[in-house]
Amino acid sequence: MQKAAETINEKVGSAVSTIKTRLHLDDAMERLHVTKEYLLEAAIYAGVGFVAGYLLKRFSGVVAIVILTIASIALLQHFDLVGVMINWEKIQDLIGIDPEAVLNENFFAIVWLWIKTHVLLAVSFVVAFLLGLKCA
Repeated sequence: MQKAAETINEKVGSAVSTIKTRLHLDDAMERLHVTKEYLLEAAIYAGVGFVAGYLLKRFSGVVAIVILTIASIALLQHFDLVGVMINWEKIQDLIGIDPEAVLNENFFAIVWLWIKTHVLLAVSFVVAFLLGLKCA
């Protein structure tokens, strides 16, 4: 029984290495300047996207209540009935956005620039998010 399992493992390993050499994955990764760390980061973005999509679909009622609560607090703050302080510089530093660029440009322009710079990460997040929506 164990000998059969070892034989299957050897066949699978040789098939994977054959596919890897025929597709020239290592060469393609070098030409595209993609490292293993970048692929790991893309996998993390995909995982977060899947979980976000799944939770959004699963708990859409709760998400709607949270959005309405935030909108009502923003409306109350607009009429100076409530004061809310958000430290945007800390949030931007956590995300990796340059706070000085935010002062000079539109927020959506900065997000679009980040998406253009990190295409693989953005695509992996969006695809996994849509899969999470579909699976729920």
